[in-house]
Amino acid sequence: VREIWQRDGKRITVTTDRTSAFDRLICTIPSKGVVLNLSSGWWFERTKDIVPNHMISIPHPNVLISKQTVEVIPVEVVIRAFMAKSSTSTSVYHNYADLGRRNIYGIDFPEGLRANERFPMGPILTPTTKADEGHDLELDENAAQKIADETGGKGTWDKIKVASAKLFERGSAVFSESGLILVDTKYEFGIDKNGELMIIDELH
Repeated sequence: VREIWQRDGKRITVTTDRTSAFDRLICTIPSKGVVLNLSSGWWFERTKDIVPNHMISIPHPNVLISKQTVEVIPVEVVIRAFMAKSSTSTSVYHNYADLGRRNIYGIDFPEGLRANERFPMGPILTPTTKADEGHDLELDENAAQKIADETGGKGTWDKIKVASAKLFERGSAVFSESGLILVDTKYEFGIDKNGELMIIDELH
């Protein structure tokens, strides 16, 4: 849970220790805010050669000063390398195993996939967008491109796809050095005052 202020064209975000699940506050976890904020800051610094990001500074372990977006791209870009077992409405596993679907996010999935195994086709991009009410909505690539390009201009979706793939590749490589895997992750993008794409929110 974050506290957010806007001032002088900047965004001031305090990442707290408060934790939510299913849109409800459930607990606090000591130092969680510091870990999340500094982790994102570490990644923002080490991926700015791939795509610009909104970070300006971290004046306190819980605080991020960032550039304010002119437009937020209303598409959450989720890249998945594994079919993580989950019951959420947008998870590949739930749609594949529980609902019996084989075309999900416009992607054709083969028979016989098992929970938590690596996708045989490599990492997949599964975009979602916010519903007016309730949970995120599944998009196929054509729908995601339409939304992104209408918001950020023609070619925005192509830039997002390239940047997301490179971010995921670098994240996976860095984690693997410590014996970890990047199962899946979410990227969010915005447009700055110069009309340039940048990654926002948090990272890895």
